Amino acid sequence: MHMEMETLQHLMALAPPPMNIRGRVEQWDKLQNELSLEFPSDYKQLVNTYGSGSFAGFFGLANPFYSSPGDIFFLEFVRLRTKGIVEAQQSHPETAIAESVYPQSQ
Repeated sequence: MHMEMETLQHLMALAPPPMNIRGRVEQWDKLQNELSLEFPSDYKQLVNTYGSGSFAGFFGLANPFYSSPGDIFFLEFVRLRTKGIVEAQQSHPETAIAESVYPQSQ
């Protein structure tokens, strides 16, 4: 058994997944082609298992296939997050994460 599957099973024992997962998780190929990237398999498994939401009301899980009225779509979420990271790197380089951001925000 792969380590990521063991980790997911451990998480599921601690925090059972929701009964009704909202979103269209079968569209990974289309999204990956659109973004010209491949999401890590453990992220895809996590989204396929848990959908959208948060753990302990704090650690959020962004599901690229879920949206509801008033929510932003995943690509806008990614744009805003990457823009915030780049701005933090420029304004506070001593405390911001040093890793490069992909995709670069526009």
